[in-house]
Amino acid sequence: MYTHLGLSVTLPDGTVFEGRAEANLQHRRVSKVGLEKKLAAISLVVASCSTLPGQERTSLWADWNMLRLGRYPIHWHLMGNINYKSYVRGCAIHQTFNRAVTIHNTHQLLVEHNVIYDIMGGAFFIEDGIETENILQYNLAVFVKQSTSLLNDDVTPAAYWVTNPNNIIRHNAAAGGTHFGFWYRMHDNPDGPSYNTNICQKRVPLGEFFNNTVHSQGWFGLWIFQEFFPMKDGGCTSGTPKPAVFQSLTTWNCEKGAEWVNVGTVQFNTFIMVNNEKAGIEAKRIFRWAVSGFGEDRGATVSNSTIVGHMDELGLGSNYCTRRGVITPFDDGMSVLNTQFINFDRSNCTAIGVTSIDGTCTDRCGGWAVRFSGIQYRNSPNKAGFRWEHEVQLVDTDGSLTGKHTSGTEQNS
Repeated sequence: MYTHLGLSVTLPDGTVFEGRAEANLQHRRVSKVGLEKKLAAISLVVASCSTLPGQERTSLWADWNMLRLGRYPIHWHLMGNINYKSYVRGCAIHQTFNRAVTIHNTHQLLVEHNVIYDIMGGAFFIEDGIETENILQYNLAVFVKQSTSLLNDDVTPAAYWVTNPNNIIRHNAAAGGTHFGFWYRMHDNPDGPSYNTNICQKRVPLGEFFNNTVHSQGWFGLWIFQEFFPMKDGGCTSGTPKPAVFQSLTTWNCEKGAEWVNVGTVQFNTFIMVNNEKAGIEAKRIFRWAVSGFGEDRGATVSNSTIVGHMDELGLGSNYCTRRGVITPFDDGMSVLNTQFINFDRSNCTAIGVTSIDGTCTDRCGGWAVRFSGIQYRNSPNKAGFRWEHEVQLVDTDGSLTGKHTSGTEQNS
């Protein structure tokens, strides 16, 4: 017998947080089973045809193709632009040694309503970084775990591994993995056979990231690593910043809810971060050449979000609390707007802190400016924590951060 968690908690602003175990049906009409002792192929490899109807309502499990790159349960391989005529829909993929659905140099593929479970390596895997305008929606990934037989990135796998930001990732869920829910990993140019110095996906605008959910990951719900500098035209020499707005992410019971590393105008909007161990949201760096100032038009932001230090209904104990709600970066250019902090009231947590980067800044450095407006504290007397004097400038543009109006009168909140 197992205890299953299912709860709804109404937050002080009326937002309803849903914390429930996922339920799914793994069996399908058509099944493919890999039982050959000699690592026989059961992977579907579709090549050089843009009119195939797709893969639908199929169950795949026990894929014995371990140690072999290019052999995956479902592999869309060098298909080019298929104009949404092909799809992977309603499939169940479980207990595989090599990923789940791989998209390789294929554009405008529809991947929806699939369930994957107990997968080794990156699960929904966009491969080279040249792939664009693929739609991944209404999928569920459960227990994605590391593999040491594929690429280095599969040692720290993500349920959804995105190497070009111009894809549509919406209405998906990731639960119970060893590392990441969503990982945006853009290199300077596409990898492998898709290598092209005229494509620089680090500067490509974001397609769509909307209404995704992550919980119970060993590391982060969302990770943007290592670099992302979205520009208006997306070209290799483009220099006009274009905000990349990641919309509506709910993350709970992870090490960190979301983190960006080296970015330009990256913005987190309408995030709900609950019971994450080290941070709700952490920002490492903002490169000044890749932003044009502060705020939603020109800078990097966290806006319209809710960060919850502890929700005792989730059963993590009376001493548990997210160590820092929002962790600010080693640069100017970040704004925290219309965001509320809830239940930062225990001795081991504060609503706001400052990042640390090994080898970059270890002692008595800082002074970078972060702007705040529309801030609300609810049951959160621990507003900020600092390691030394002048570590950061918290610029209160409307009085909400400090609880005082700009005129000097107390603010009711």
